Amino acid sequence: MSRIDPAAYRIGAEAVWLADQRDRVGAIRVPTLIICGEDDKPTPPELSCELHSMIPGSRLAMIPNAGHLTNLEQPEAFNALVDALLAEVES
Repeated sequence: MSRIDPAAYRIGAEAVWLADQRDRVGAIRVPTLIICGEDDKPTPPELSCELHSMIPGSRLAMIPNAGHLTNLEQPEAFNALVDALLAEVES
């Protein structure tokens, strides 16, 4: 990340942040796990809840004591959730 040109990063981040994909998420038909840190500020839990409500059959997992980088802040909880999803999908 430290080698990314700041201007290029800003352009990419803006494109991702401003992209409205709500009309497309309802078409997702694969096992979907939405993971969110309870203290996430950039993408708060309310947005994850909204995403969850738009993806049929999706599951939502809130990780306590985690912000935006749940995999780094609570790696054991994050990995357990991902492992459980993979075990279910692979069986």
